[in-house]
Amino acid sequence: MKVGTLLSLVVGVLFALSGCQAAKSGPEVITTPPQAKAANAYSVVIGALKPLGVEPEKAATLSDVLCTHASALPKFKDVVCASDLQAITANSEMSALMGGCDNDDCFSAVGQAAQRPYVIGGTIGKVGEQLVINLNLVDTAKQSAVKRSSIQVGKDGNLIDAVKQAADELGK
Repeated sequence: MKVGTLLSLVVGVLFALSGCQAAKSGPEVITTPPQAKAANAYSVVIGALKPLGVEPEKAATLSDVLCTHASALPKFKDVVCASDLQAITANSEMSALMGGCDNDDCFSAVGQAAQRPYVIGGTIGKVGEQLVINLNLVDTAKQSAVKRSSIQVGKDGNLIDAVKQAADELGK
């Protein structure tokens, strides 16, 4: 099965399942309520943040925070997260590609394969005692960045808030 066909199937399944509700037992789940989508909202795939000198687990968790937060912003619609596609396509080429992007050409290839005109990708890195989160909103057709956001955080800073702030900057 071709990667594009597989992704179309995966995206269809994700959207079909999105209406399901989880059982009410267990710990309280806090979600960001979705806002009304803007008329000029971007349909996006959100890739995994590439770790540069930080623990891969930290980058993976912050990638999920980024996707959850961006999904609720009015400027982004039809959001597909890298972790969603990786869970379904665990041993495919696309799974490896989703976690390894660090340039506009790679982001464009992912977005085109997932049939989304835009991709958000980026890095989380360490420079001295500072942590830096860089995000790019890439137009897959033009293979170039539409917007960029960079947030610096001290070693004791709140990375979750910083990732959300970077997403908010892209969503303006």
